[in-house]
Amino acid sequence: MSHDPIQHLALIAAGKVSTAAFSLLPLEQKLAELNKMTAKRRRDALLGDPQTQELIRSVPAPDFFWLVKELGVVDSSELIELASPEQITFCLDLDVWEKWTPLPNRFFDWLQAVLEGAPAKKLASIQGMDQELLVLFLKQEIEVSGGLELMGNEDEQPGSWERTFDNIYYFNFLNKEHAEQVGQLLELLCTYDQQLFVGLLEGVKAELTSDLEEVCYHFRSGRLADYSFPELTEALGVFSCIDPDSFVPSKGKDISCPPVECHFMPVPVSADDLLTRALSQASLTTQAELKMLFNCALVAEGAPFADSDDIIAICRRVRGYLNLALEQLCGHDLQRAVEILDGEYLRRLCQLGYSLVLRLRRQGESVTKEAIKVNRATERALEGIVQVHPRFYRGLDEDHADGYREFRTLADLRLLTEFLASLNNS
Repeated sequence: MSHDPIQHLALIAAGKVSTAAFSLLPLEQKLAELNKMTAKRRRDALLGDPQTQELIRSVPAPDFFWLVKELGVVDSSELIELASPEQITFCLDLDVWEKWTPLPNRFFDWLQAVLEGAPAKKLASIQGMDQELLVLFLKQEIEVSGGLELMGNEDEQPGSWERTFDNIYYFNFLNKEHAEQVGQLLELLCTYDQQLFVGLLEGVKAELTSDLEEVCYHFRSGRLADYSFPELTEALGVFSCIDPDSFVPSKGKDISCPPVECHFMPVPVSADDLLTRALSQASLTTQAELKMLFNCALVAEGAPFADSDDIIAICRRVRGYLNLALEQLCGHDLQRAVEILDGEYLRRLCQLGYSLVLRLRRQGESVTKEAIKVNRATERALEGIVQVHPRFYRGLDEDHADGYREFRTLADLRLLTEFLASLNNS
């Protein structure tokens, strides 16, 4: 095998050599090459590296999350065992909430994966979680009696309870589905971290669920803000309507700050549109800003981060809006498109593209079924136009598929504008 590092990189990306070649690269190059691999090859490269734990913990938390989501939590147990507490916490922040609602089943999927690790590793992961979050989910799983204040008081000793690990705290399981995991968790903490064990059980006894949810959501929002996930009220502005006819791109975007770290996301890239070509020549700051815009749109839409299909659909929508905005402002002038991307905030460009599509929706809403000769294809096209986020009916594409996709180009808008005009004139 050649020891030329350039040849190694090409072979690794093509999947033509074992992960042994990958292990010869410096750490930063390994991290760069990981995002060029399929999920399974990334997992194999991470687990096959001589410095496995160091490499896994060097992966940015968002990259780690998307990798686990592609593989599935069950098939990622070896990665989760070696992950840092910060990586696990980030995964929980994204995966066990839907808007303001905590999702117990998702939490216990992750807990099960954590509990499959070695004692020291799973203990560190659990200790890194929010204590309030653990209490929040435990309150739905157990009822607790006993405690230090009852020791030595025979009149206050609890009666019949299912479980105790220390003859001080006693508890019953409320949900048999998670009883084994809860038992493993409490036994681990009773053995290795008595302080956290007591804190959790006292919290289950004393804390109010509503207060816990508010505190947990507040802490989660603060952590996600560090990864450019905004609060919901701020995020909603990404889909604000502006006047397309009076829009003038600015040149005053602040690019003095260093680019934020770009993270891998499972977002398919269009084969050849103006946005894709312009981004390939845009600044690193602009490319990082695109990731931040995706995060903003995901929060605004309230997308469940456990659903990769929803996430991909929203990111395609944002890319479509941006491409519409660029075509509106500069036709197909690539150099001008690059200048616009590096001079104007992508958030405003997204608002411009959204407003162009929204204008089409208003036209569609003015069409009544009584005014036209309705057929199946016409109804389907109109249904797509009047959605909250209008979508293009694929029956108008060359393949005539019966489904919807996001708007991609101004040609899509022109086609449906002509379609609506023909209905109004019929």
